[in-house]
Amino acid sequence: MQQQLKVTQSFKESVLQVDERAWQAIYKEVDGSNIKTEQEFAEVCFVPTWVGLSKKNPDYRFIAIRERMSTQLELEEIEPIQQELPFQTIKIKTGEYKLFGIVTNRDLDGNELINWHRKRCGDSEKVHSTEKSDLAGGQFPSNKFGANAAWWQIMVLAFNLNSLTKALVLPKKLKKKRLKGLRFFIIHVAGQVIKHARGLFIKLSGGAETADMFYQTRQNIYNLANAPPLLI
Repeated sequence: MQQQLKVTQSFKESVLQVDERAWQAIYKEVDGSNIKTEQEFAEVCFVPTWVGLSKKNPDYRFIAIRERMSTQLELEEIEPIQQELPFQTIKIKTGEYKLFGIVTNRDLDGNELINWHRKRCGDSEKVHSTEKSDLAGGQFPSNKFGANAAWWQIMVLAFNLNSLTKALVLPKKLKKKRLKGLRFFIIHVAGQVIKHARGLFIKLSGGAETADMFYQTRQNIYNLANAPPLLI
C-alpha cells in the first residue's frame, strides 16, 4: 500500500522534530543518469489517529518531502499563506518549504520509493481520465449490474486495443495522443470511395501526408500478423 498523505498540522509538528541531518536529496533518473533535484526527503516518526494500536495493522512508514520555495515570503505566520497556495508549506530554521507526505508499507529505499510512487500515480490518473471521458467508462447505460459489467469490459477492451495500436502501429507523432486527439487524424478523416478502370480507390481529405500515414499504419498491422512466434 502506498498513497499521498494529507499534510495536517500534527504531521507538520512531527516534521519539525526531524533532525536537519536526516534530510536526504531526491534523485531523478533521466536517460540512465541520476540527476539531483531541489527536493529532499526524510522519514518521520508520526502516528495518525487512523492507524491505531492494533497488532493487525501493517508497519506504516511516513515520508516527508520538502522543496525550498524559490521566493521567500516575508510573513511571520504560515496560516495566511495556505489560503493562497495550492500546497502546504512549513517554516524551518533554514527557510520556507513546500511540504508533501507519503504513507507506505513498502520496504524500499526512499529515493526508489518516491520515484516509483510518482510514476505510478501520474499514469493512473491519465488512465482513469481516458477510461471515464474518452471511452464513456464513467457513464453506465443501465441500472442492471450485468449490463454495466459488460459495458465496462467492452470499455477496457477498447482501451487496451487503443493502447496497443498507439504503441505498435501508429506513427511516432500520434503515440501520445489521447482518443480525443486521434479522431482528428484518423477517425474523422473524410474519404471518398472511387471505382475506376476496374480498380477501387479511396480519396482522403488529408492529402498525400494522410494517405502515407494510413498506408504505413496498414503495413504495420500486416507486419504484426506475420510476426515470428514467441519462444516458450
